[in-house]
Amino acid sequence: MIIEARRLCKKYPAFQLKDVDILLPEGYVLGLIGPNGAGKTTTIKLLMNIIRPDAGEIRLFGMQWNEENEEIIKQEIGYVGEEQPFYDQMSVKWTSNFVRQFYPNWDDEFYADLINRFEIEEKSTVGDLSKGNRVRFALAVALAHKPRLLILDEPTSGLDPLIRHEILKILAEIISDGRRSILFSTHITEDLDKIADYIVLLNDGRVLLSDEKDQITAETKKVYLKRDDFHRLPSDLFIAHKMISNECVAVTTKFHELKRAYESITGDEPQAFGMSLDEVMLAYVKGEV
Repeated sequence: MIIEARRLCKKYPAFQLKDVDILLPEGYVLGLIGPNGAGKTTTIKLLMNIIRPDAGEIRLFGMQWNEENEEIIKQEIGYVGEEQPFYDQMSVKWTSNFVRQFYPNWDDEFYADLINRFEIEEKSTVGDLSKGNRVRFALAVALAHKPRLLILDEPTSGLDPLIRHEILKILAEIISDGRRSILFSTHITEDLDKIADYIVLLNDGRVLLSDEKDQITAETKKVYLKRDDFHRLPSDLFIAHKMISNECVAVTTKFHELKRAYESITGDEPQAFGMSLDEVMLAYVKGEV
């Protein structure tokens, strides 16, 4: 297991992360989603040992954060955030040379290949890079020592779809050997629809949903019912609903139970439609349909 974090708790005056579990096997991508302030960045800081949990246990690569394991764990992690804290006045080449001294496993050939694919000139000044190229460069630097775990905290925010597609393609290649894993925190659920294997949905510091992405999208359905029929069905079959005149649009994760109950009442089958991750998140967090 690449990440095994159980019952993580962290309390601040105005926010509390409570009993959060994050489990990520080797060779997979976990999408961490939720609205702003849900606890995604706090969770990442806990996993990276930037802050310490008030309760709970964290194991990365089977090891706990301590003096004996700290350097070993750090060498196996690559990180890219929404902001890239480089020295803007320095060149791309200077920056990569500065970072490489901290990683004995830095692969010059792999780094050069990434820079070429991203079409980044080493003589360029970091501060002159576009937002897209800055993220590309940060990704190249994070991957150059071939970490087993890549942690991404909103790196594609504000990037156009073409650049995001290019980055997702690189990420898919990275995990293709089955030895590397990615924790991808983002509010752009469309990206996770394409690459994620597992999803953890956070809201207000708590886990609302944690499962395989395909299982979530297979089980969460949008159904259209008559208003009177909806009121005759058990309320615990639904996680959200909206009335439109004499009809009801509802979201369920218990479609088979709903189907049986609906057929017993009306003699008909309910119409069911699939949902995107974005729609699932809105249903769980805001009750929107």
